[in-house]
Amino acid sequence: MRGKATSIDFKRIIEEHNRFAKRRSSHVSKQILLSDLLKNLFGIELEDIFLGLEKDVKSAVKGFRGKTDLLYQNIIFEVKVDIDRELEDGKQQLKKYFQALHESDPSLKSVGLITDCIKFIQYVPTINGEVEGIREISSIDLLEDDPRDIVLWLDSILFSKTQICPDADDLKFRFGLGSPTYTYMLQCMEDAWDKVKDSESMSIKLRLWKNHMEIVYGKAPTERGFLEQTYLVVLVKLLVYLRICGSNSQSRLDVTGALTGQYFRVFGISNLVEEGYYSWILENRVYDQVKPSLETFLKELMRYDTAKISEDLFKEIYQEIVRKEDRHRVGEYYTPEWLAEMTLNEAFTYHQSTNPGEIPSIVDPACGSGTFLTNAIYLLRNHFFKRDSARALNIIVEKVVGADINPLAVYIARANYILALGDLLSYKQDVISIPVYVADTFKPEAVEDFEEAPKKAYRVNADGNALWIPTSILEDHLKYKETIERLEKAVLIYIEAGKKRDLSLTTFREKNTRLTQEENEILEKTLSTLFDLIDQGRNSVWLFVLSNTLAPLIFQKRKFDIVAGNPPWIAMRFMENVPYQDYTKSRVLSYGLIDSQETQLFSNMEMATVFFNNSVDCYLRENGIVAFVMPRSILTGAMQHAQFKKIQ
Repeated sequence: MRGKATSIDFKRIIEEHNRFAKRRSSHVSKQILLSDLLKNLFGIELEDIFLGLEKDVKSAVKGFRGKTDLLYQNIIFEVKVDIDRELEDGKQQLKKYFQALHESDPSLKSVGLITDCIKFIQYVPTINGEVEGIREISSIDLLEDDPRDIVLWLDSILFSKTQICPDADDLKFRFGLGSPTYTYMLQCMEDAWDKVKDSESMSIKLRLWKNHMEIVYGKAPTERGFLEQTYLVVLVKLLVYLRICGSNSQSRLDVTGALTGQYFRVFGISNLVEEGYYSWILENRVYDQVKPSLETFLKELMRYDTAKISEDLFKEIYQEIVRKEDRHRVGEYYTPEWLAEMTLNEAFTYHQSTNPGEIPSIVDPACGSGTFLTNAIYLLRNHFFKRDSARALNIIVEKVVGADINPLAVYIARANYILALGDLLSYKQDVISIPVYVADTFKPEAVEDFEEAPKKAYRVNADGNALWIPTSILEDHLKYKETIERLEKAVLIYIEAGKKRDLSLTTFREKNTRLTQEENEILEKTLSTLFDLIDQGRNSVWLFVLSNTLAPLIFQKRKFDIVAGNPPWIAMRFMENVPYQDYTKSRVLSYGLIDSQETQLFSNMEMATVFFNNSVDCYLRENGIVAFVMPRSILTGAMQHAQFKKIQ
């Protein structure tokens, strides 16, 4: 990039630009000023934009000719002397130019900017065969906004930089709710979803997702929210793919392998991508339609130097898509890195004082996007594996475990977990599974315990169908992990090999020396049910449900040295899901946090306190350590927390 301005220059350049902009009162002078701004901020020389000045465009469909003020790549600049007075005229001009460009290249993703060189308003076309209108998606004001935000906003549209060091703010600007990429990808997803949403397979995915999210946010979520979360999951998958493959060669890119998980499975990570709720976009009927847009999306992400990812990259865009009022409704607050690090250090130091040299097992039962998990990984790496990286990977994956009820948060937590492992992945000798699960550790889904000897098993409901897992397998979390991986492989082969049951069962029976005949019989019955569900068009999401639903049971049987994290912060009166509130009240009484005669205190009771007790009861080993970030109100003289403080 030529003429790159340093961060110190931005403020000076913009202030100087604003002084001139206030005095320029002709259309031509504003055009010149705009070209100077592009050169000074982004190194875009006049010769780079010369052919786009007063560019002739025409529409055969609408029967008009016109000249754009500036057409740079796919961006139309419509320059106005007085943006407030001329805005409507500018919007009409943009609509015409969008139509002309759409006729010349229907695949082009055009963006329009109306500007007086101080205010910039961004628009995209709404297209249904032809351009029907335009839609505003974001704006910036050079007099009022922060210089860094201005540069990021403009560059997110221009995409002038390459090999950008990624950070959370930059990712939000370039790919968040106000970005052209987000707008176009959501439109693409909406068009695809409309074609498949009425099928039974897609209806099941949406219904299961809604069940989770209604518990998470206390209200029925929208289909728009489902598509927004799908967008973020795609973004996460592609960035992790780029981080692992470490290649900027476009000829080697494999967007399909990244999104289906095939690339990660070959690499040796079995569950970063699962046949979960967000996999609908891979449906055969629409994938060819969306694939070109996904490939463009991947190429845009290649502007980042993914080798330099060193933080929770997704936190800002996650909090933007899962809006603040929704997160806080259920007490979901982002934990600062320094606080997670300090909390874990305190717990670890105490553990080492009583168990010197022992590597502790750590679980976060409400892990969110994985802040505590990644800090736990760094902690164990720095303390135990500075000179022994070869052993570190398998030990960390066994010792650092998490779960969250929010499926979107879990996808991000898994991605952050992989990024925290970093170079340790090069030492893997076998397939690894990221131990982060979509599960409610406070109120686990009902699982029937089938105790008719000799076949003791747990039954998970799959729309009225029984999926069985032998009780004995849950006693050994490594054995359970291997079993799920074998089931996944058999299901994948069943789908890819034209639904050949014998071939899939043969695959499942390979390398099963750790399982007894009784265990195999139960699991093959489950596998047969999964095949039936696939045959009925009720999709393969049920293996995803099975593998995650049982996580709390595995945690209970295993127990951990340290239970750490940030539990939900929400007073009972704000808990909108009535069945969940009733269950929480029952747990409050069972733990003696409130006397049955003091039920008037329920409304102010903090979920964090009962979650604390439940986590200690279910997941903490005897003499283990719990390290939670708790609301300050717990430490005050509030009557509803008096018993909690006594118990502790």
